[in-house]
Amino acid sequence: MTLFDNILLETIFILFPLSIWMIYQIYMKNIDKERRNISFDLALFTMIYLMTKIYNLKYSYLLYFSLNVPLILAYVKKRELSFLMITVFQILFMKHFFEEQIALLLLDSVGCYALYKVLSYRKRDYTKDAFVFVLAKFVFAYSYFLFKVPIGYDNRIQFIEIFFVFLIFVFLITFTIFILKKSEDMILYSNAISLLDEEKKLRASLFKITHEIKNPIAVCKGYLDMFDMDNKEHSKKYIPILKSEIEKVLTLLQDFLSISKIKIEKETLDINYLLENVIDSVSPLLKEKQIKTDLHISDEEVFMEADYNRLNQVIINLIKNSIESMEQREKKILTICTEEKKDTIQIRIKDSGIGITSENLKKMSEPFFTTKKAGTGLGVYLSKEIIRGHGGTIRYESEIEKGTQVIITLPRIENLNYT
Repeated sequence: MTLFDNILLETIFILFPLSIWMIYQIYMKNIDKERRNISFDLALFTMIYLMTKIYNLKYSYLLYFSLNVPLILAYVKKRELSFLMITVFQILFMKHFFEEQIALLLLDSVGCYALYKVLSYRKRDYTKDAFVFVLAKFVFAYSYFLFKVPIGYDNRIQFIEIFFVFLIFVFLITFTIFILKKSEDMILYSNAISLLDEEKKLRASLFKITHEIKNPIAVCKGYLDMFDMDNKEHSKKYIPILKSEIEKVLTLLQDFLSISKIKIEKETLDINYLLENVIDSVSPLLKEKQIKTDLHISDEEVFMEADYNRLNQVIINLIKNSIESMEQREKKILTICTEEKKDTIQIRIKDSGIGITSENLKKMSEPFFTTKKAGTGLGVYLSKEIIRGHGGTIRYESEIEKGTQVIITLPRIENLNYT
């Protein structure tokens, strides 16, 4: 390959991992500092791996300059450990494949690290600092070249070639730092948009809560204005309505508080035993609503680390939703089954209700979304958060006029032995 081909490939090998890192940062949004640092280090070492795959004995100085791009980027991002690791790799690689003088390589590396420490103690200007690094590397590269060539050798052509590569290197490192800064600006911009979206959702949620609370209170005020304490008919008619409206407000507030204070207290329990207890507790309601049950729950113990009360809350809520969906149906069947796998247990709750439209199915997990007249829209969202707190997943499948199936997958403990 020609010198131009090598320069082009080295440029691609530098910019490609940096671009992937930038996309990852934007996609993952608000990731913690440790993961940001690890992903950046991975990008640096990916650059090095790709660049060293096409090393060319004829253009050793090109690879020498190119390997300093991730070195300078490590300085820009204050990754001192990565800076040292890249330096050590550079020494070993140049010694092994190009048989360079180890003493001179060590001298270069020590000087480079000293420069790192000196520049770190003052206010950083990354573009200027990068230029200082680049200039120091050029001085060393050309000095080393002069050291290697025989006395009296005309080195003007080689000097021009090295100087040309140096100029390309200056442009490349300047452009790379520019891309790095722009990518960080884009990440900050993306995070800011995410925060604004979250704030917008919060405001919408607070507006919905206010609206939901305002309506029952307005109804209560209206009936209280008409209420005549001396009229027994008013007492019989209005008090149940007032009580019902107040209960709606209390339910909404309780659901909202439950979401903001979800606390999972895990203990070892048998999930099949929990399901049997839930079914026993709702069986009177199932009989009253004339709903047939089709149960496929194993008699064997299946242990997991979970919060009994929270899971009990989720299962009861799902069963009540199924009961409500079958109120206007002639055929009322509730199916509950469990399926054991190596590391998980799957709970399926299926009804023969009216079903959910595909549009509403996509909104199921959104807070305050509900199709019920008296619903708060928090039950499904709360269930999702509880299951997620257990390291599990909850999924809804539904067809209009055919019913809905809820699939809960939870991690289990395999081969639990008590002593």
